[in-house]
Amino acid sequence: MKGLKLASFGVACLVMAGCVTAPKSIDNRGNFWQGIENKTVAVASNTLPEPGLHKMGSQGLLDLAIAAAVTSPVSDRLKQADLKPIQQTISDVAKGLTARGAEVKQIGPIDLNALPKSGGKANVQTAKDFSSLRSRHNADYLYLLQVNTLGSARAYYGFIPMSDPTGLTNATAQLVDLRNNNIVWQLPIHTEVAAWGEWNQKPEYPNLMKAFQQAMDLTREKAVDEFLQVR
Repeated sequence: MKGLKLASFGVACLVMAGCVTAPKSIDNRGNFWQGIENKTVAVASNTLPEPGLHKMGSQGLLDLAIAAAVTSPVSDRLKQADLKPIQQTISDVAKGLTARGAEVKQIGPIDLNALPKSGGKANVQTAKDFSSLRSRHNADYLYLLQVNTLGSARAYYGFIPMSDPTGLTNATAQLVDLRNNNIVWQLPIHTEVAAWGEWNQKPEYPNLMKAFQQAMDLTREKAVDEFLQVR
């Protein structure tokens, strides 16, 4: 796979432990920008997952074990990646909201596993209950970049690789009303970028790592520009 693969913004099913219901794009921001100077928005990401090589396709336990052993140098290198483009998303959104007149509170990464379930309806309310953030940070809304997967994706049939690995990010950007956990805006972002030229360059894998950085950059641009409606 030579050159740059067109980044896809949408949903892909990474077959690792099985597929999950994909989030939908939602936009109910009609009234959000009105009177923005009187609103306080907390801005955060979730606790970022560790980057790794994610194997797509049908694999048994033995296949997974063999593939993991063979690809461990790639996985180890991905774990050392600089995640600055993802982290930069939060500060870029905060700057954009401030420029629009909102009061912004940039808060630390949110451990989603520590939050209770909301019991809300899928794609109407968030799965987690964020209401405690309202009083804790005196905020009306939460902009959340929920990053699900980082690193690289590669297709397998059993333990046999069927494609070259790509740089990968999978995330969902959300604007949440903290009064009721309603989703005001939601954007699923799935990005894959192929490495230019040879990817299997041990031990640093520079072309694959560059593809991963490009995937993170594209995710940041989409999460910021689509929310702030930059054209």
